[in-house]
Amino acid sequence: DEVELVAHTFISGADEPDFKAAMADLDHLIERMNARYALLRRLIKEDRSLVPEKKVTRELANRRDLDLWPIYIGMDEAHEPFTNGKDLRKQFEAKLARLERKGPAVGITVWKATQRVDDASIPSTLMAIAPKRVALCLSSPQDNNMILGAGMYAKGYRATAFSLADKGVSWVVGDADNPQICRWPKIDSGPAEKIFERARAERERRGWLSGMAAGEELDPGEDIVSTTILVDMTAVWP
Repeated sequence: DEVELVAHTFISGADEPDFKAAMADLDHLIERMNARYALLRRLIKEDRSLVPEKKVTRELANRRDLDLWPIYIGMDEAHEPFTNGKDLRKQFEAKLARLERKGPAVGITVWKATQRVDDASIPSTLMAIAPKRVALCLSSPQDNNMILGAGMYAKGYRATAFSLADKGVSWVVGDADNPQICRWPKIDSGPAEKIFERARAERERRGWLSGMAAGEELDPGEDIVSTTILVDMTAVWP
């Protein structure tokens, strides 16, 4: 839970109120995403050279006045809304799919982590559109293909070959031209807390801390952002 030190919104739990709060947050993120697309279209009309790739670039993200800095949505135990929040399953699926398809072009990314990979746990529509995939030790060819992609087991990309001795070793698909074997560092609670404390101090120094991490009491899905003249003008000027 060290991420609470820097997270704008932090939701922990697997009960209906938690799922509803997460749903409201997804709604607001979709609004943010749509606003960013509207801003990009406006910038393209004003000066095409500002948006050469028709998406958020590092140069645009560095301009704090545009409110286009990266937004990261991390979901651990990502199967919970789909297995325990059954009445909300379809809504979660639709909202996440929309963010995952359209969000990356405007600096919004979704990362999901789960130990359960069947369709009941993570809908196949979400598995299919995942641009990057990471598989640690897996137990079956079916699980391997669900995570890394259809046919990957037959091509020799087999996370089933990893053993308990290969902790942190994984196949990674989508980060390079070809799948790669990568090893992830093991960071325990103590070092993790120090990392996030440094991150929080840096955000405080730059004035970037917001939301729950800044002590704001947010309603589910509410967003607190710094206001700029450009943001105000685009809100009132068609």
